[in-house]
Amino acid sequence: MENRRNKSVRRYLYVFLSLCASITLPKPALAEVTGLLMWTPDPKGITYLFPKIKGKDAVQVAADYLRRLKSSPVYGPMEDTQEIRLQAPPQSFRNLPEASFDHPRVAVLINRPKQMTAKSAYMKLVFSAFQRRGSRLFTIPLGLETVLSPKEMKQVEDLVARDFNGFLGVGGDDVHPALYNQSDTRLATGDISLERDSLQLSMIKNYLSKSKGRLFLICRSTQLGAVATGRTLYPDIHAAGLTQVPQRMDQAKTSVVLREVVTDPNSELAQAAGSSHFITSNSHHAAVNPNRSLVTSPSSSISAYNIEADGTRGKVVKAIDLPANAGMGVQFHPEFENSPEESRILDYVTQGWKLGRVSPKQIVNCLVKSMAKAR
Repeated sequence: MENRRNKSVRRYLYVFLSLCASITLPKPALAEVTGLLMWTPDPKGITYLFPKIKGKDAVQVAADYLRRLKSSPVYGPMEDTQEIRLQAPPQSFRNLPEASFDHPRVAVLINRPKQMTAKSAYMKLVFSAFQRRGSRLFTIPLGLETVLSPKEMKQVEDLVARDFNGFLGVGGDDVHPALYNQSDTRLATGDISLERDSLQLSMIKNYLSKSKGRLFLICRSTQLGAVATGRTLYPDIHAAGLTQVPQRMDQAKTSVVLREVVTDPNSELAQAAGSSHFITSNSHHAAVNPNRSLVTSPSSSISAYNIEADGTRGKVVKAIDLPANAGMGVQFHPEFENSPEESRILDYVTQGWKLGRVSPKQIVNCLVKSMAKAR
């Protein structure tokens, strides 16, 4: 009798579980970034790119993003975050213009909240330097992860890699030392952030591995690019005893000092500049460490160093070549165009964005031909 009762209970339990298994519960809708929009909250300011999310209004997403950025424990306390006055009216969102050979699309990786405000003379300089050469620049808003999920951020990364001919990383605050296996943050300056830098490092790695476009990394972004390709950094070149020649102005850290660099004649930088020894615009205190790395064989190579007061080659790395003709990074600011070589570097970079990952020699040849035709 007991055995029959147990069998009956098991039968009813089996039927119940079978019915439960046959019921298809509605799955929660997963947000999906279907594309990227052009966002111009200030017609007189710089242009941003913004994610287009399926089923969501871009105006509301942007308004939420601006609120969350200011209340974020990461970005809220940073310099000038509370001064961001961007708005998101419907007319400020448009589809991205088509890329063309003469007008390549370039995604810009910024670093400081101040670089998003109208106060940023530096970003106006960057935009002017490249846009008058034909490139179309679109800034990636700082802190998109405050409003996007990790999956959505990854989708944004993939769209940037797929849809943009070029990737430009600009100068800014120090890279967080934890990214290159150092725990001491006392030598790092500025609004350092492990969260922000980890996301930006991921974006550089993704563009390196998935895009056919070329990267150009400046100052702080060169340091991030070095870490992305297996290298480590000196958090302070003077504390490390690398040089007695200041690489930035003490009183005005956003200003530049003119310093000579020397580069391998076969490097991409030498081909871009048309010289292996020239004047550059400098403002930094951290730099790539050529002697230590995060992996056995870094995929980037050191291509330039500073010049010391006695005219000898120094120990401060001034440029790296990225792997597989993906571009280069420079530990100076050619966008200031304080020498003919810096101007030639900008011409070269713009031509490279048009051509993709071809050899430096091909870029130079095409640049020479286009300039001859323009005359």
